[in-house]
Amino acid sequence: MKPKRHQIRYEDIVWFEGDSNYTNIFYTDGTQFLSGYTISFFEKKLLDFEDFLRIHKSVIINKNFLQSFELEGRNGFVKLTNGHRFWVARRRKQEVINAFNES
Repeated sequence: MKPKRHQIRYEDIVWFEGDSNYTNIFYTDGTQFLSGYTISFFEKKLLDFEDFLRIHKSVIINKNFLQSFELEGRNGFVKLTNGHRFWVARRRKQEVINAFNES
């Protein structure tokens, strides 16, 4: 049996979350899809899309859904419009701050 193909509409994606050799894709309507590709695969695919930003080793967010950037001590966190909150890697913090200031 041939695997089922899933059409990805990038404008409907809020974030990607890597889990070992898989990636969960979270959509604006609350649904999610488990892909057999790694998050690095999606990062390479998203190079042509300026709306996506990798904030640490296992999360890529859609900047259109970025609500706030918060500092707690030395740690940075992003909050998305749907209420989800993610830790930002130290080496990616400035890139996230720049993205937030652009929006």
